Amino acid sequence: SRQPAEDYEEVTEDTEMTATYASFTSRGKSMGWSAEDTGRFYEVLKRVGMDFNTMNIYFPERSRKQLLRKFKGEERRRPDLVRMSLDRRVREGVGIYVEGGEVRLED
Repeated sequence: SRQPAEDYEEVTEDTEMTATYASFTSRGKSMGWSAEDTGRFYEVLKRVGMDFNTMNIYFPERSRKQLLRKFKGEERRRPDLVRMSLDRRVREGVGIYVEGGEVRLED
């Protein structure tokens, strides 16, 4: 036996979603990069190139994603420095220097 339609309660759904997929993921607080860390990043970049998995061995406190993000940021900020760090002909005998918060390559 069915109940009459007037006995049912009307339900309205809120179509505005307040929770998203990202609401349930945990993100740690990002660490900034000091000038010394950036200098070390360039040294490792000279050694291993763009192999971020290997680079992660030198930066155990950073994720591969953080290293990739750092690379992309440095590529925008200092494209010449990144190119020189990756160029095998330039890598030999070139040092990374950190001075007053600035990072540079010198012979």
